[in-house]
Amino acid sequence: MDSTVPQTEGPETPSEQKPRLQTFRALQYRNFRLLWISLIVSSVGTWMQIVAQSLLILQITHGSALALGIVSLAQSSSFFLFALVGGGVADRVDKRRFLLITQSLSMCLAFLLGILTLTNVIQVWTIVLLAFCSGTVLSFDQPTRSSLIPMLVPRKDLMNAISLQATVFNGAAVLGPALAGITIGLLANAGHLIGLAGPLAGYAGNFLLNGVSFFGVLFVLYFIHVPQEAIEQGTEKRGPMLESIRAALGAVRRDPVLPWVLSGYGALLFFGPSNTLILPIFATQILHLNAFQLGLLFSAAGLGTLIGALTVASLGDFKCEVPHV
Repeated sequence: MDSTVPQTEGPETPSEQKPRLQTFRALQYRNFRLLWISLIVSSVGTWMQIVAQSLLILQITHGSALALGIVSLAQSSSFFLFALVGGGVADRVDKRRFLLITQSLSMCLAFLLGILTLTNVIQVWTIVLLAFCSGTVLSFDQPTRSSLIPMLVPRKDLMNAISLQATVFNGAAVLGPALAGITIGLLANAGHLIGLAGPLAGYAGNFLLNGVSFFGVLFVLYFIHVPQEAIEQGTEKRGPMLESIRAALGAVRRDPVLPWVLSGYGALLFFGPSNTLILPIFATQILHLNAFQLGLLFSAAGLGTLIGALTVASLGDFKCEVPHV
């Protein structure tokens, strides 16, 4: 995937005065700041859905850890299956417009999951199918979103912007699960009062709230200004996608460091998210915790990653000599 950074100083000219707080200096650029805030809101909704979906699966399968694993496998496998294609597409399209499509699809999937749950017709196979579709959309959304960042900030603040983007999902992991625990209980009680699906109403409410959380991102993407020069460089004509993918894989193989880095990152992605599978089982079947207490466990797990991401963002633009392996 082409990672060329457009030679643009961004859509706004920041203040000449150096920001006092280096950790958040990329937020001085209006377009990036608005997108960053909207993505935080959306990620909070995503974490609310993660917690609610785990509890929903355990309820309709009577505590099946296997079902949780299958749903997680469906989402992660589709992401890896289409990741290279998604990166190739991100190099060839108008990033802002394409993100409007991917974010809209993610919103529709969240609303569909909420409606199916609210009407009490949800089944495990439908959750697996929706998870597969969600992972597929994410495989196109994530590289496109990363490719948009260099168009919103100048080169000198690019590393800080990338680090701040990493804090979005990690920061939401502190707030989102706790909110999920609160809203599950409140909405479940409201569902009983108006004759809806009882406990399922709490889960459905979180899915619907996640769908609503995408509106902010869509609004920002619709009105955000990307310099025309950056758009032209980002969508310039390239060779066939298959050749680009083959060339990228060849470059990785020839590099003495990248294969080790990517292998380690792949192992982290494969084994790292296991806490999202283990925590619901551990909390409900061993500790016998309620939804709010489970949300607090998720939030505690996200706090450490948030601190690490903010630390990296505060380091500034630095170079590190990596010895050959």
